[in-house]
Amino acid sequence: TQVLHTSTLYGYIQKDHPCAKPHMTMADVRKEYLFVGEEENSARPLIAEICHSYGFEPKFYTPGLVPSMERMMVEMGRGVGFGDEFSALYGNEKLACFPLHTKDPSVIAVWKRAASSPITRDFIAILRSAMKEMKFLSLSAGASGFQFF
Repeated sequence: TQVLHTSTLYGYIQKDHPCAKPHMTMADVRKEYLFVGEEENSARPLIAEICHSYGFEPKFYTPGLVPSMERMMVEMGRGVGFGDEFSALYGNEKLACFPLHTKDPSVIAVWKRAASSPITRDFIAILRSAMKEMKFLSLSAGASGFQFF
């Protein structure tokens, strides 16, 4: 087993939203809808745990089966979206983001020890390279006005 990448989970909110401010935390968005799309449903328990640590019960909302619906709702200022640096929300110049200060492995490679060989090492190197390229592409896709909190 080898951890290939550890992501930071971010909250995303419209830059002009009344809750948007420097050094945001989940406490600042406690009254907002939390949009958790189909792809991010596995993050729901983690997000709920973070909300509970700030003393509130999350108001989750799944906007529907259309993956872009979550992004549209956040861009319109209707609530908070979530994702890591590979998310479609990352680098969106209409949004500000704030880290949720949790580091969970998001890409893990697992193989039988008996199957280890020089090919395994080469394969892991290719995976790492591809993930760096994906991160670069998501950063360069529109980060001109992107703001971190």
